[in-house]
Order: sequence, then structure tokens, then C-alpha cells
Amino acid sequence: MTMNEKIESLANLGLAEAHLQQGKLKEAIDYAEQSLLVDSDRTRTKIVLATAKNRNGDKAEALQILEDLYFSHKDNAEVNLAIARYHSSFDDNKKAIEILEKFLKHSPDNIKVMDQLANLYWLMGDSERAIALKYKIYKHHVYTGNRYQADKVKIWIVSVDPDYFSKKNK
Repeated sequence: MTMNEKIESLANLGLAEAHLQQGKLKEAIDYAEQSLLVDSDRTRTKIVLATAKNRNGDKAEALQILEDLYFSHKDNAEVNLAIARYHSSFDDNKKAIEILEKFLKHSPDNIKVMDQLANLYWLMGDSERAIALKYKIYKHHVYTGNRYQADKVKIWIVSVDPDYFSKKNK
């Protein structure tokens, strides 16, 4: 693949993502498909295409794209997050949790997956598991020196369990 084709593919991906964020689903789909014509192996483009198609009502086609990605890229966090979000968008949080738990067994330090899983636990009413995962995320941000993110996570934990840190210190 030449450099110009790669640039064209990335430009179309960027336009697809921008249109998706603006809610212009037809344009997002068009640009994602154009990007895939140039580079059919780009995972992020397929995720954007599936997301746009899902929001546009093409649920079966979106699920097929995500399942194909999932079976060929089970070790990719973005793919696991995308298919989990698909399932949770239809209130199938148990399936989403199953996918993310399975991923965390192989990659236990992935913060994005931990955060999404914690949010799903919280939605399902399992605040104990949600807080345990959020606390791991909090400790990660403290360790890496990201005070802003650490404070955001701490605020979330305190909003769910106001006495959590006082219990933790004892």
C-alpha cells in the first residue's frame, strides 16, 4: 500500500468518526466504507462502520461486522469494548459483562476494559464489584501520576460509597 492510499484511508476514517459524533450516520457510513475500500484491514474503521450501522438501524449487519472482528481479534481491547457496547445498547448487559470478563482474564491490566466492566456491574446493581474495579483504576492513575483521572474516579467511588476510603484506610 502506498503512502497516499494510507493517508486517504486515515482521512476517510477521521471524517467517518467526525460524522458519527455529529450524528450524521449516512455520511459516517459512506466515509467508513470508502476507507475500507482503500484499506480493508483497518479495525478501527470497521468498528466505526458497525457503530454507525447499529445507530442507523442496521443491527444485524452491525453485529455481523463486530462478530467477524471479535473472532479474528479477540485480543484487541477496542474490539471487545465495541462488541460489549453493542450488546449493552440492547440491554444485554450479561453478555457484555461476559465478553469483558473473558478479555480481562487474558489482559488484566487494561484500564478501559476495567472501567467499562465496572460501569456495567454498577448498572446491574453489583456496586461491590464496580467499586473494586474502580478502585484498581484509581490506584493505576495514582501510580502513573494522573491526578485528574484519579480524582474523577475517586469522586465516582465516593458518590457510590461515601465511606469507602475511610474503611479502606482502616
